[in-house]
Amino acid sequence: MPFGLCKMCLQEKNLVSSHLIPRKVYEYCDREGHNPIALSNDVLMASDRQWQHPLLCFDCEQVLNDNGEDWCVTKLASFEQTFPLYDLVTANPPVDSVNETDIFFVRDLPAVKVKELVHFGMGMFFKAAVHGWQKGVTEPRINLEPYTESLRLWLRGEGKFPSDMYLVVQIAAPNRAQISLFPPYEAEDRVFYVYVPGLLFMLNVGPDVDMAMKPLCLWNNPDRPVLSSGVLIDKFTAHANERFQNAKQTQSFLRAMEKVAKEKEETFKN
Repeated sequence: MPFGLCKMCLQEKNLVSSHLIPRKVYEYCDREGHNPIALSNDVLMASDRQWQHPLLCFDCEQVLNDNGEDWCVTKLASFEQTFPLYDLVTANPPVDSVNETDIFFVRDLPAVKVKELVHFGMGMFFKAAVHGWQKGVTEPRINLEPYTESLRLWLRGEGKFPSDMYLVVQIAAPNRAQISLFPPYEAEDRVFYVYVPGLLFMLNVGPDVDMAMKPLCLWNNPDRPVLSSGVLIDKFTAHANERFQNAKQTQSFLRAMEKVAKEKEETFKN
């Protein structure tokens, strides 16, 4: 193992191979010969190739595993159109529906582990904010300054949730959930996304955050809102499709799309 500065505890230690999107997410998605669709460096592929780098020490990796990743990774959408997290969140009816967006309060649903869900999403944003994740790139993948340090402390249980950060969590209906991976990226000014199967994290950053987003923050709002939104998922999908169209499509991606099309055709015939 290489020896260097762990970006989470800031100590010189042996570093493990950290994953931008947790390795267990790939393992979860690896079903019946399918690989998730992933966009990496403007290359579109169906692959189990993973974004990894010697970034954190073993102890800090365990902090991320124990405080969010291990619970969340088994609750994602699957190729079989199961989605455990969706089932947990929608155990009670929505408290409101606005513009095709259902708002669920999960404060009274102990089966929905809010802290683990938030820690999982914020952990991925943090790793993108302290490393470039591309060969030869020295600048972090996303810029969360001046909040990166307070986020680091919160993830380690050593500080409060960063002020001026608002994490909106959105889930897709199982029949609409894309089994794909989008590593953290900035979609618009100070609005960041990361997507894993069925689960979209939208991080709004800064003192000028849209006022409509603030009460939807899963961590700050004591009612613990989770959204299930056709509109927001469609907005994300449209942005993803735009990137897809501009990306180089690999043979693995084309083969995967052909396989999915054949399976749908067989399902329709039956």
